[in-house]
Amino acid sequence: LLSTYGSRDQNFRSLQCIKALLLMSSEVTLEARRIIDGVEEFCNSIQTHELSHVLRAFLFKAVCRQTELLCEFTKFYDSVFDLVICCEKANIAIATEELAGLAYKTALAGLLSPSIHNFGKLLTTKAFTDCLEASNDAWLLEWVRVCNAGDVAGSEHFVEANKDAIQSIPDLANALPSLSKKVRLMALLHLVFHTAADKRTFTFDQLAQRCAIKEAEVGTLLLSALALHLIEGTIDGLDKCIKISW
Repeated sequence: LLSTYGSRDQNFRSLQCIKALLLMSSEVTLEARRIIDGVEEFCNSIQTHELSHVLRAFLFKAVCRQTELLCEFTKFYDSVFDLVICCEKANIAIATEELAGLAYKTALAGLLSPSIHNFGKLLTTKAFTDCLEASNDAWLLEWVRVCNAGDVAGSEHFVEANKDAIQSIPDLANALPSLSKKVRLMALLHLVFHTAADKRTFTFDQLAQRCAIKEAEVGTLLLSALALHLIEGTIDGLDKCIKISW
């Protein structure tokens, strides 16, 4: 496979990525980190269109494994879709069991990431949604869909109805308070996205109802959204409204 694609330099670095994967059977070693950093530096020094899909596929495999072990949820989520695309372009088949594992980990990473507030990539990656729907983890996909719709009440009902499943995953159980805030931010984004650009002025009362919070808590929610760069706008504390420009 390697002899078919890329230069000798790129093939050598693909083999380095495979070595890094072998080194990370249970933990991230210093040598694996060094290898991945070196391959990333090499790839960044070359135009993307000059890189072989094989090298990029193995690099994303290594990055996904590293970020999984380090619980770097955002980077894992951002990298895993590139992995699937590059494997497809390089004609590298992903085994059914591995694909199912990636789908499960991606759903978890999306929920646990502090900076991901839209699950569109996951929900439009049919290979992942098919795996989840056909598994015992279909409940996880259902929760992702509820959150992506900004359905605060639906998410709270879901958590109550799936206590045992959630408690069986310590990271999820511990993240419930932050997930509660996250789904409210997603409710805010859902409202903005489904409102015409010239009508994006909302009263605190409107936001309180849509995000299922007290009116006194709206300001804090808006400041969080602004700090995370999810929106841009101007808050009018006197009239208790916000005009969202982006």
